[in-house]
Amino acid sequence: MSRLIDVSCWNSGIDYDAVKASGIDSVIIRAGYGREVCQKDSQFENHYAGARAAGMNIGVYWYSYADSVQDAITEAEACLECIAGKQFELPIYFDMEENWQTALGRATLTTMATAFCQTIEEAGYRAGVYSNVNWFTNFLDYNRLAAEYSIWLAQWGSSSYAYDCDIWQYADDGSVPGIDGAVDMNRVINEDIINGSGSGGGQKIYFDISMPYLAKSGYISTGEEVKTVQLLLNAMHYGDLEVDGIFGSATDQAVKRFQKTRGLDQDGIVGQDTWRYLLK
Repeated sequence: MSRLIDVSCWNSGIDYDAVKASGIDSVIIRAGYGREVCQKDSQFENHYAGARAAGMNIGVYWYSYADSVQDAITEAEACLECIAGKQFELPIYFDMEENWQTALGRATLTTMATAFCQTIEEAGYRAGVYSNVNWFTNFLDYNRLAAEYSIWLAQWGSSSYAYDCDIWQYADDGSVPGIDGAVDMNRVINEDIINGSGSGGGQKIYFDISMPYLAKSGYISTGEEVKTVQLLLNAMHYGDLEVDGIFGSATDQAVKRFQKTRGLDQDGIVGQDTWRYLLK
């Protein structure tokens, strides 16, 4: 399991070359908090530039103060504006841990997390939820969220983690070369979460067979990704497709057969729901 740090404005002046030389090659940066773009983390740009120059894998998190589903969507929109134009190898995480939010109840909080993540995914990023064991046990529907999104679990002072997760935050008092003071420490449990695969549905792929070589706005659609779909369909015995990267009639029919068995619209389009079922 590789190690990962997460940072915010409370960690300034980091020498990212020294961090990477110590064996840590991934970082999750706080992009901001709340519902306003003006609440962008004051050190986000510095952290991003330093980590990118050092060749580190980067993800971000957004600290939530949302008090409703609509507010969670507004927070996602603010996050998207703050991170626009940047590249990430790790998901965008919704950080839920404010004690007063627990009064909203498990169902509402889970729907808020889903709304944030859906908004992030609709913009073409992968999404996930960060919280602690208490929240995932009592205030969030862990099973529902883990089935759809990446899970980043905070559990300090333990020799292991209570829930399956992609990333385990195991300490808040780590010491790392290149960083003055304590820093949050994490282990990457699922290495596939880096660079576009793993939990949270992996790289989202959209295909419209009426325009097989064009991307749906904001998404990727290339021959290599069609090959991925063909390989998955073959592995599940929905066809004996030639893995050629061409979304032709045979692939179209195989997709429709797969959609029928999953109770999906049989439209031949590998959209969000079809892609998630393919990866289960």
